[in-house]
Amino acid sequence: MSRPETYPVAYTSDFEADIAAIEDYFVEAGEWELALHHPDRIMGCAKTIGQAPLAWPVGASGQHERVMTDLPYRLVFGFDGKRVLMLRAKHTHRQHP
Repeated sequence: MSRPETYPVAYTSDFEADIAAIEDYFVEAGEWELALHHPDRIMGCAKTIGQAPLAWPVGASGQHERVMTDLPYRLVFGFDGKRVLMLRAKHTHRQHP
């Protein structure tokens, strides 16, 4: 039995800026462990989207969205049939981009 195709995952500058802002938020709050954990967990989650990008619905943003279950973040991404493009990483309490 063949293994399902995994698509490459790329990151926009907006997504990378969101990750940096999340880290900065926790650093400024003195929450050093969270400053390391949250960005790492978000990036790990983003990488897994390439395994089944169409499993995640199109949300109010008009793009596919994966809501993380262990952290309060929503990962917004595009998929063109060849690669996943991570667009934004937003806290679930914020409005859609």
